[in-house]
Amino acid sequence: MYNSQYLDADSVSKTWKILVVVFSLILMMQTIRSGSYANVLPIKQPEHVTVEQKVQKEQKPTVVPEQLKEQKIKQDYKTAHFLAVVDTGKKIHYSKKDLFCLAKNIYHEAGAEPMKGRYAVAQVTLNRTTDPKFEGSICDVVLAPNQFSWANNKHKRWTTPAGPGWDEAKQVALDTLNGKRVKGMEDALYYHANYVHPRWRHVEKLAQIGAHIFYVRTDKV
Repeated sequence: MYNSQYLDADSVSKTWKILVVVFSLILMMQTIRSGSYANVLPIKQPEHVTVEQKVQKEQKPTVVPEQLKEQKIKQDYKTAHFLAVVDTGKKIHYSKKDLFCLAKNIYHEAGAEPMKGRYAVAQVTLNRTTDPKFEGSICDVVLAPNQFSWANNKHKRWTTPAGPGWDEAKQVALDTLNGKRVKGMEDALYYHANYVHPRWRHVEKLAQIGAHIFYVRTDKV
C-alpha cells in the first residue's frame, strides 16, 4: 500500500511539472507573437489637433489662376529692360471717344516712328491725364491749346484717317489702354522731335526713341 501511494504521488508531481512547462511555453509563445506583431503593426496614436491648427488648415489660402497671372505680369515688368514695351496689367476705363483721341494723337504725332515710339507717345498722353498741370480726359489732354501741333488745326481733330497706319495707331491705343507701357517712362510728360530745340525749364532728358526725345519734369507742381 505504501509503495503504491508513493508512486501515485510521484506521478502526480511529474504531471504538474509537465503542465507548468506547457503553460510556460504557451505564455512565452503568446508574448513573442505579441511583440512581433507590435513591431510589424505599431499602434497608431491618435493625432492631436488643436482648434487653432484646424482653423489654419481650413483657412489655408489657395492661389487662383488670376493671382498667378498678376504675379507673372509684375515679375515680367520688374525684369524687363529699360524702354521695353511690356504689360503692366493696369487697364484704364475708357470710352470710344477716348480711344479715338488717343489713336489720333499716335497717328499724327508718331505715325512715322518705330512701334516703340508710338507706345511712348501714347504713354505720355496717358501720363498727362493724371498730372496736376494737364489732368483731364484723354481728349482734354490731346486737344489742349498749344500742346500737340496737329490738334491746333481744328479741321483735323475729328476727321477719321484710313489705311494701315490708322489701324496700327488704333491697336497701339487699345494696347496702351489695356495696360501696355514702356518700361521706365512712368513719369514722362514731354517730348519733341530731334530737329527742334525748345527752351524748356525744369525738365530732364529721359531717353530718345526714333526722332523723339522724351523728358520728365524736375519741379513739383
